Amino acid sequence: MPKASIKMNDDFIFLFSKRTVGNESETRVIPNYVLDHFLKNYKRFQILDESIQKKYSEYSNYVIDLNSEPFFLLEFELTYSGSALGGILQRLNVTEESEVSVNYIETIFEDDEFFYLKFNISGQVYWDFKPTHLKKFQTYVENHKGTWDNANIYLRLNFRDNFLYSDSLKYNHGSSIPEEPESADNIRFILEISPNIFSTIKNYKPQNKWELESKFWQMFDEKDITLVGKYLEHFN
Repeated sequence: MPKASIKMNDDFIFLFSKRTVGNESETRVIPNYVLDHFLKNYKRFQILDESIQKKYSEYSNYVIDLNSEPFFLLEFELTYSGSALGGILQRLNVTEESEVSVNYIETIFEDDEFFYLKFNISGQVYWDFKPTHLKKFQTYVENHKGTWDNANIYLRLNFRDNFLYSDSLKYNHGSSIPEEPESADNIRFILEISPNIFSTIKNYKPQNKWELESKFWQMFDEKDITLVGKYLEHFN
């Protein structure tokens, strides 16, 4: 089975939302101590790899150690598109041999919507890229005014709460655990309200109005990123 990988060693801008997602009338401001918790504990993360999927499938029998279980998971996603509107997502089911180091550098900017956080990310992730996957993505791109050789591609790195840890704070042997008041000491609340903290890197320049208005636009050819594997190496 063909193996693909992404190798990287560079600084990336991650966006930390100041509000929860949803309809404007239903969203709320995220307390600053949620950001503080992330910046103090971001190294307590694990790549969302096959071992996490296995733990989740065995959740009823999996005993969680709250002193060592990661707070956060780091996801890797690729999206492919042609020149027409839309894209097809590939959530990378990365293998356990994958390894990534993350180091916070600074908060470089903030506006009404986001904090912009600079991290150095180095390492390599691996996954199995099946011919059936390739066919699916090729077909989509060709149906959206593109070719696989010239497809638009973007990589999304995404920190999210570890659902294994979060669920363990909500339930005990199937019974709900009462909620505690919202505070900087309430880890359950912090993880529940934490936004997805994401960075995107693209192989194309901004074209649409919203793209041109983006404060930061990160591109593959400006970063130390290598796509490895016969289905992806032409994007380098």
